[in-house]
Amino acid sequence: MRTLEVGTLPYTVWIDLDGPQLAGTVEEPVVVREARGAGIEEWFLFERQPPVEALSFTVDVSQFHALRLVSRVLEFLDEEGTPRLRMAAPWLLDRHGAVHQLSVEVRGCAVDRDPRGPWDRDVLPLDADQCEVEIGWSLAPTAYPVWVDPFWSPTNLMTTPRAIHTATRLPDGRVLVAGGTTDVLPEVETCELYDPGSGTFAATSPLSEAKRAHSAVALDDGRVVVMGGEAGVAVPFASSARVERYDPLTGLWTRLEDLPTTRSGGCLVRLQSGELLRVGGWHPADGAALDVVERCAATGAPCAVVEPMLLPRSGHAGVTLPDGRVFVAGGGENVFDPSAALWSSSEIFDPSSEQWSAGPELQLARFDAAAVVLSDGRLLLAGGSTFLGGAQSTSAALELVDPDAALGQDVGAMTVARWRHSSSLLPNGTVLSAGALGPNFSPSTIVTTEAFDPSSLSSKLTGTLPAPTALHQATLLEDGRVLLTGGFNTTVSDVASVFGDPLGSACVARDPSSCPNGVCVAGICEATFPGPGGGGAGGSGAAGGAPGGTGGEGQVTTGGEGGSARIESADASSFYGCAASAAPAPVDLPFVLLVASTLVLKRLRARASEAPVHTSNEPSLRLRRSWNAAPWKPVQRSGTREEACATPSGDREVRRRRARPVARARDARGVWGRRLGGRWR
Repeated sequence: MRTLEVGTLPYTVWIDLDGPQLAGTVEEPVVVREARGAGIEEWFLFERQPPVEALSFTVDVSQFHALRLVSRVLEFLDEEGTPRLRMAAPWLLDRHGAVHQLSVEVRGCAVDRDPRGPWDRDVLPLDADQCEVEIGWSLAPTAYPVWVDPFWSPTNLMTTPRAIHTATRLPDGRVLVAGGTTDVLPEVETCELYDPGSGTFAATSPLSEAKRAHSAVALDDGRVVVMGGEAGVAVPFASSARVERYDPLTGLWTRLEDLPTTRSGGCLVRLQSGELLRVGGWHPADGAALDVVERCAATGAPCAVVEPMLLPRSGHAGVTLPDGRVFVAGGGENVFDPSAALWSSSEIFDPSSEQWSAGPELQLARFDAAAVVLSDGRLLLAGGSTFLGGAQSTSAALELVDPDAALGQDVGAMTVARWRHSSSLLPNGTVLSAGALGPNFSPSTIVTTEAFDPSSLSSKLTGTLPAPTALHQATLLEDGRVLLTGGFNTTVSDVASVFGDPLGSACVARDPSSCPNGVCVAGICEATFPGPGGGGAGGSGAAGGAPGGTGGEGQVTTGGEGGSARIESADASSFYGCAASAAPAPVDLPFVLLVASTLVLKRLRARASEAPVHTSNEPSLRLRRSWNAAPWKPVQRSGTREEACATPSGDREVRRRRARPVARARDARGVWGRRLGGRWR
């Protein structure tokens, strides 16, 4: 037995990887342990089809109160019903680069399978100290060799890395996170819940189809409707007309009547009547923007086509105004063509007459600007791209728009250009902006956050993110904090951060307690994104690239020191191009998926063809070699010569030789590795 330590959580899982527990395999798989942030990735390489396609673990659960298995995610719960450790839904990569989702079964002890969140309810308690966890699959012999990947992590990380997803606050203050894209799959159907009180995530029932760039909005009765979305990486994308509704009381989804039209992107706003309005978007075949508008019942469906917009728009901003009208601004005529027209116009929809009329002219034509309705009814447009599809240029421009004026007002710029970022209205009237993506979907180095003050028409830096991100979600929590989930820069993230303190509170530098988070800079309480240590139990600082600390109660943390500061807010919107009172709606995303998916598949296929990294089976040894580390060399132990494969730079070709039964060998730097399957590879 050996210990698998995840982060710095005070929990460990004992896993037996010896002998018959490997489900009857003739040749044991090569095992690779890879530290990923605060979690541990366990890779198992099967060179040929085993008699039983399964991988079994014997797990000591004596320190936990319950096990919960939902959507193939296995969670280890404490006595309060809070998830403290998790095995994410496992997957397999075959020799062709195809990804397969694997089954998960637990035997020998009771398992809670209720899709509702585990907090504040009676979960099924464990009735044994040990369980057997089996991961299974079924493939043709020609699919081998394959990599099998279970990932163990603390629960202050999301159950799945996500970007281009939705995050919607529920009546109980928790947040429903749905769908999106990952490093492994271009779209997923998985969903999860975030609990602000414990700062943890837990799986819930999945959508009926995998999707990204969909729309989500909370209804008046507390249920959540998800509609539309995209799938695939080739152009044209597969667009969905599906509508489904989540009930937090049961944790289940119900499929509703499909949308009348199929399209990608667009935005979704909730009217004062409770009805929904879905506006614009683009045709997946050629990227041409659409003027289609659909009005949906307050229950989420059915939906009917109503009067179209004055112009076809994609990448536009759309919000519900305090007087009940819907304001739409900017966007362009074709998301695939950077030379196509960008609109500097706006228009207004009157729900009572279902008619559109021209609104104010904008100072700047832009694509995918973040939109926020201020407390005085004006609209703030922040950042975006000055070319369709995000090519060539991004913008830092800020513009205030009075819906009843003739022209928008230029109010300066953010501290940096931002696109595919989030902007959230704070209760003190300022607007928090976080994240950015570079021109042409290039990675960004921007980690700063900033707040715009409409009273002084100025923008000021407020804090630092654990890492650059874009295509994330910003969600207002019930206590006034802002939760940022996931996102994409060079990879898709499973990190969540909580924004902790409003801009501008006066403080005394020599008295840190004068600020809720203890950060006083030049007489002002400075906003922070608290870091490592999950809510309640604390966690690892590895994900944030800084030493671990103790997180404040209810914090989700990823880098730096933990804290308990808070903000208050009434609304939030993001890069998804459409801000509503309940939740943002999706972005037009033709190019980022092609770029991201290409990078991901290239990396995974390269990994599948590489020689695995051999690490010791000793519990204290963490990953000592990266995938591109020094090559292996022969060493001598106990009179027997063991030849390990060399990994030349460049083509990554691997030489394989039959080895004698010697347990370990050193690499060129003297680090011990372990031979597990009869050969070095």
